Amino acid sequence: MGLGGRPGGRETAARPDAARRVRIARPPGVSTGLRSVFSSLHYADFRLVWIGMLGWSGAMWMENIARNWLVWKLTDSALELGLTNLVRSLPQVFLALPAGVMADRFNKKWVLLVSQSVTFVSYLIITGLVITETVAMWHVYVLAAVMGSSMAFNQPARHSLIPRLVPPQALLNAMALSHVAMNVTRVVGPGVAGLLIWADGGNVRTAYGAAVAIFLVVLVATVLLRESEGRSMSRGSARAQLMEGLNYVAKSPSILAVTVVSLVVFTFAMPYNTLLPVIADEVFNIGPGGYGLLLSVAGAGALAGGLGIAALGDFRQKGLLLLGGGLSFGLLLVILGVAPWVSVAFIAMLLLGASQSLFMAAGNTLILNVTPAALQGRVMSVYALDHALMPLGSALAGGLAEAADASTALVTMGAACAILVLVTTAVMPRMRHL
Repeated sequence: MGLGGRPGGRETAARPDAARRVRIARPPGVSTGLRSVFSSLHYADFRLVWIGMLGWSGAMWMENIARNWLVWKLTDSALELGLTNLVRSLPQVFLALPAGVMADRFNKKWVLLVSQSVTFVSYLIITGLVITETVAMWHVYVLAAVMGSSMAFNQPARHSLIPRLVPPQALLNAMALSHVAMNVTRVVGPGVAGLLIWADGGNVRTAYGAAVAIFLVVLVATVLLRESEGRSMSRGSARAQLMEGLNYVAKSPSILAVTVVSLVVFTFAMPYNTLLPVIADEVFNIGPGGYGLLLSVAGAGALAGGLGIAALGDFRQKGLLLLGGGLSFGLLLVILGVAPWVSVAFIAMLLLGASQSLFMAAGNTLILNVTPAALQGRVMSVYALDHALMPLGSALAGGLAEAADASTALVTMGAACAILVLVTTAVMPRMRHL
């Protein structure tokens, strides 16, 4: 069964009719080019999910910048930065599979609301601790773990909801626009957060306060979703549902192939954010404002990459998009690590963002294309286990930076990513034809 079109048999039977699921009539087709870039936003419930992702991403980037800068100033340690990101992401290793079962077993709208409410309360607590100047590293660790846990339940519910809101041929466009939503704020959020920290004399309280305000958008958009769109399509015990999802993944060569490539990229390339405060502060001496601008430039590249993918329509060779994104990601990290001037670093970050959008949109679309609707939450949670290996990569990046320096760590991890993507392509040639 290929990934280029809709699968047949029981997969098709498990999926409700698109025309019945969406609020307006389905467009006659999915064209390519600039006119089709925002075609998925014609569907009202997808617009709400998209707005929610916009707010979620904005708040996340604000909090991410504030947390990393707070840890760096509290500890002056690249290793502590890596460990903090490890604690933030580690819950996904243990909670990804239960979160997938919940996404398929319960109404996805309510799974989203509960997980997002936990995140919002965590934002409020850390903001209060910073404002009262009582924050300590153990607070940061505990709240990072709580936020990571809520994120573990948020992602499979959200990803598996999207195919119910748009017709099959618009799925690549919808996934690309999802990354556009996440990266619109990535362009502005890190730069604004860095400038807020700079304007507040290095204090992160204003940046955290902005994250709290922005996250309210997420909760409002999720409340407005129609409950019927997120209803459960799965039956049976939780244990049986979990085993059903694992068995489906184990018997699908296409899902396994995509997962292996994702494993490489999320372990060796995605954790590069952990080292950026050190690169900004010690290599280029551009401070918190420059640190935020580096991430904003990456967000601009990701935004451009997402819009470019959205314009492709129902592009068939999604496997090539995935491999190209992973390979270029690794090579660009090497360039960032050896950049002699900050201008080169900004160019590398711009292209890094585009590569990340390419990789993420292609991978998510490939997985959802081959998975029946009733299993999508569980299969996406298994796929998210690769994402959960980011903390190991973050800890590795921090350890390499402590042993040598941040630039050497970037070069080492980027080279490992590029080499392993090439090896995977050679060993699993089916990837090129997905």
